[in-house]
Amino acid sequence: KSLTIKEVMIGAHTLKAVYGTVSGQQSIEVNSGSILFRQDVNTAANKPQYVVFTVEPKSSAVTIDGQLYVAEDGVVVALLQSGQHTYKAEARGYHSQSGTITVAGAKIERTITLKGDFATVTLTADSGADIYVNDKKVGTTSWSGKLNSGLYIFEARKSGYRTQSVTRQITSDPASQRYTLPALVPIYGSADITSSPAMADITLDGKSVGRTPLQLDNLLVGQHKITVSKSGYQPYSATVTIAEGKTATVNAALTKIATQTPNVTQQSVSNNKTAAPYKLGDYYNDGVKEGVVFEVGADGRHGKIVSMKRSAERLQWSSDYAEQKRLIGADSETDGAYNMAKVKAISGWRDKYPAFKWCADLGGGWYLPSKEELRTINKNKDKLNPKLTDKLSDVYYWSSTEENKQFYGCFCAWYVDMLDGDTYGYYAKFNDYYVRAVSAFGDSSKTESAVTTVSNSKTTAAYKVGDYYNENGKQGVVFEVSADGKHGKIVSMKQSSKGLQWSSDETAQKRLIGADSETDGAYNSAKVKAISGWQSKYPAFKWCADLGKGWYLPSKEELITIYKNKDKLNPNLTDKLSEFYWHWSSTECNTQLSSGAFCAWYVRMYDGFTIIDFKPNFNYVRAVSAF
Repeated sequence: KSLTIKEVMIGAHTLKAVYGTVSGQQSIEVNSGSILFRQDVNTAANKPQYVVFTVEPKSSAVTIDGQLYVAEDGVVVALLQSGQHTYKAEARGYHSQSGTITVAGAKIERTITLKGDFATVTLTADSGADIYVNDKKVGTTSWSGKLNSGLYIFEARKSGYRTQSVTRQITSDPASQRYTLPALVPIYGSADITSSPAMADITLDGKSVGRTPLQLDNLLVGQHKITVSKSGYQPYSATVTIAEGKTATVNAALTKIATQTPNVTQQSVSNNKTAAPYKLGDYYNDGVKEGVVFEVGADGRHGKIVSMKRSAERLQWSSDYAEQKRLIGADSETDGAYNMAKVKAISGWRDKYPAFKWCADLGGGWYLPSKEELRTINKNKDKLNPKLTDKLSDVYYWSSTEENKQFYGCFCAWYVDMLDGDTYGYYAKFNDYYVRAVSAFGDSSKTESAVTTVSNSKTTAAYKVGDYYNENGKQGVVFEVSADGKHGKIVSMKQSSKGLQWSSDETAQKRLIGADSETDGAYNSAKVKAISGWQSKYPAFKWCADLGKGWYLPSKEELITIYKNKDKLNPNLTDKLSEFYWHWSSTECNTQLSSGAFCAWYVRMYDGFTIIDFKPNFNYVRAVSAF
């Protein structure tokens, strides 16, 4: 294009031509004559151009001029107008990196490598001490792992000893750090043991310590098993809790052995049969099994019953010393039939596992309940007691669920306190608690063969962890499954394409809604769905619900189970469970930010570490569903 300008003053001038966002200029000298000047402008530089960032770690997010871009496989692509732009690359656990770029006529490619904001920390403690990091157990005696920068409380804990702790601010410099936790200090109490008649033998935690009457000093605080025995008398056993600086009193009133003890090994069954459908608390009698319904399906035709009576005396989980010192894989928290099958696979189990034998002696299908089955019984005890022969009173009951903890060299199992059900713990297998049996009925009944053998035929719907699942319009990968392979939970094939907020509404962020179950994400999701307009206030939950009926945001423990099985799950997942991603759980925490926002738990997929984060923050999301 051309332009004629008249009456320009003689002398030096600057000529500038502008085209869109680009321009060109030069200095000109004007005299008394006509002068022709040419100014070229690179019009191509005015066009938008692609900017490509290759980021490490691949989970990084890049903000350009205030707009968030989430990396896909470590690459961020943006189409930007010519001119100068600001960017910032961020990833949790890494230092952010900021800068500027100038777009001017050509594609820009840039590599950004973030420096890790973590250190490798090694912790050591006394032999046998459990090491905790921010109230989560990470190892025993020694532990080494990566920790993001932040304030941490390191603790050494051991039963019978005073907990020792140190608080440290971890930074990424130096990259390797080592801390030794203070030596544990034992806490002592004592016991005064008498018997009637006197001169009875005493064993403390399986070791002979003398005869009654006897005072025992310097006993570590905690629970101890004391057995008092004398020839011709029934042995007396008790679990005694030793408190610091206190003396526990044990007075064993021994009972003479009767000349003949009736052999009652199986419950009698009355003839008044009952029929489906059943509801919670109903008396059940099919002519073979007699009990009270403590769990039932929607149609009332299948569920579980608890035995009418409990054991007449407290029984040991395992009475064999060699068996007490090993784990047998009876680790299901929800399926006691699975645990029962593990016990029955052991040669001579009837002589080694009294609690399990008592249940089996009731007849086919009876088993020692799991931890969660026992807790369900407790929750429903007010409905069960009216029909039970032996009421559910405030005593301890053994569950069939093992725990990978040791006490005096013996492994532990879980028990439940029927006083409130939320008071449950674990103790060494040699301890003795009361026993009740449970059994399934109806379509979901689990025979021993169904527990110990699982068909591979697709028509039986038998799955194992890691299997691809595609039924009833749902696709996923099995991360938890029952012993018979017919029911369990699946995780979604994909995760959210970007980080989502637990809650995006400022008012909703500042209140607790009761989504506090650590094991049941469906319960937590129901709490969210009870809130008006939840779809616009809870993005993480909405993403899961949008997958279809039955999908929900997993609880903290469900996410941990997914992490533990990720090597089995990844081969069949569309989006792999990458170590670079942090996933929201549906479990709330009552910690608050200064702004008033509450927290929820999330899980790191590279080590299974559970941490709390504020609800307005962004984390990735996967959904789970039951089948």
